Amino acid sequence: MKILSVLGQSKKEITSKDLERKGRALRRKQENLVDALEAQVDSKKDIISTLLAVTAESINENTWNVEYHEAQVELLVLEQELKVARNTFKEFFSDEK
Repeated sequence: MKILSVLGQSKKEITSKDLERKGRALRRKQENLVDALEAQVDSKKDIISTLLAVTAESINENTWNVEYHEAQVELLVLEQELKVARNTFKEFFSDEK
Protein backbone atom coordinates (compact mmCIF):
# COMPACT_ATOMS: atom_id res chain seq x y z
CA MET A 1 0.00 0.00 0.00
CA LYS A 2 1.36 3.41 -0.98
CA ILE A 3 0.20 4.93 2.34
CA LEU A 4 2.79 2.81 4.14
CA SER A 5 5.61 4.55 2.31
CA VAL A 6 4.07 7.92 3.20
CA LEU A 7 3.86 6.93 6.85
CA GLY A 8 7.34 5.45 6.68
CA GLN A 9 8.91 8.91 6.61
CA SER A 10 9.45 8.68 10.36
CA LYS A 11 10.22 4.98 10.23
CA LYS A 12 12.89 5.26 12.93
CA GLU A 13 10.25 6.04 15.55
CA ILE A 14 7.57 3.67 14.30
CA THR A 15 8.04 -0.06 14.30
CA SER A 16 7.05 -2.13 11.31
CA LYS A 17 4.18 -3.63 13.30
CA ASP A 18 2.82 -0.19 14.23
CA LEU A 19 3.16 0.95 10.64
CA GLU A 20 1.06 -1.96 9.38
CA ARG A 21 -1.57 -1.38 12.07
CA LYS A 22 -1.84 2.31 11.21
CA GLY A 23 -2.08 1.48 7.52
CA ARG A 24 -4.93 -0.96 8.17
CA ALA A 25 -6.73 1.59 10.35
CA LEU A 26 -6.45 4.25 7.64
CA ARG A 27 -7.67 1.77 5.04
CA ARG A 28 -10.75 0.96 7.15
CA LYS A 29 -11.49 4.66 7.58
CA GLN A 30 -11.26 5.23 3.83
CA GLU A 31 -13.58 2.25 3.23
CA ASN A 32 -16.02 3.77 5.74
CA LEU A 33 -15.85 7.11 3.92
CA VAL A 34 -16.64 5.42 0.59
CA ASP A 35 -19.53 3.49 2.18
CA ALA A 36 -20.96 6.66 3.78
CA LEU A 37 -20.78 8.56 0.50
CA GLU A 38 -22.44 5.67 -1.35
CA ALA A 39 -25.28 5.74 1.20
CA GLN A 40 -25.68 9.50 0.73
CA VAL A 41 -25.81 9.10 -3.06
CA ASP A 42 -28.49 6.42 -2.70
CA SER A 43 -30.47 8.62 -0.32
CA LYS A 44 -30.30 11.56 -2.71
CA LYS A 45 -31.44 9.33 -5.59
CA ASP A 46 -34.41 8.24 -3.45
CA ILE A 47 -35.33 11.88 -2.88
CA ILE A 48 -35.16 12.57 -6.62
CA SER A 49 -37.32 9.51 -7.32
CA THR A 50 -39.89 10.76 -4.84
CA LEU A 51 -39.88 14.19 -6.44
CA LEU A 52 -40.44 12.58 -9.85
CA ALA A 53 -43.31 10.44 -8.57
CA VAL A 54 -45.65 13.38 -8.08
CA THR A 55 -49.02 13.79 -9.73
CA ALA A 56 -50.89 16.90 -10.75
CA GLU A 57 -52.80 16.67 -7.49
CA SER A 58 -49.81 16.07 -5.19
CA ILE A 59 -47.16 18.43 -6.58
CA ASN A 60 -46.27 21.50 -4.56
CA GLU A 61 -45.89 24.14 -7.23
CA ASN A 62 -44.23 26.51 -4.77
CA THR A 63 -41.33 24.24 -3.82
CA TRP A 64 -40.92 21.44 -6.37
CA ASN A 65 -38.54 23.29 -8.71
CA VAL A 66 -36.16 24.35 -5.94
CA GLU A 67 -36.27 20.96 -4.21
CA TYR A 68 -35.56 19.13 -7.46
CA HIS A 69 -32.77 21.51 -8.42
CA GLU A 70 -31.12 21.26 -5.00
CA ALA A 71 -31.35 17.48 -5.02
CA GLN A 72 -29.75 17.30 -8.49
CA VAL A 73 -26.91 19.64 -7.48
CA GLU A 74 -26.30 17.75 -4.23
CA LEU A 75 -26.27 14.46 -6.12
CA LEU A 76 -23.67 15.75 -8.58
CA VAL A 77 -21.46 16.97 -5.73
CA LEU A 78 -21.81 13.69 -3.84
CA GLU A 79 -20.96 11.67 -6.94
CA GLN A 80 -17.78 13.72 -7.40
CA GLU A 81 -16.87 13.28 -3.73
CA LEU A 82 -17.43 9.55 -4.08
CA LYS A 83 -15.21 9.46 -7.16
CA VAL A 84 -12.42 11.23 -5.25
CA ALA A 85 -12.82 8.89 -2.26
CA ARG A 86 -12.66 5.82 -4.50
CA ASN A 87 -9.59 7.18 -6.30
CA THR A 88 -7.92 7.89 -2.97
CA PHE A 89 -8.65 4.34 -1.86
CA LYS A 90 -7.26 2.92 -5.08
CA GLU A 91 -4.13 5.11 -4.94
CA PHE A 92 -3.23 4.70 -1.27
CA PHE A 93 -4.89 1.56 0.05
CA SER A 94 -5.37 -0.89 -2.81
CA ASP A 95 -2.92 -3.72 -3.24
CA GLU A 96 -3.34 -3.40 -7.02
CA LYS A 97 -0.38 -2.10 -8.95
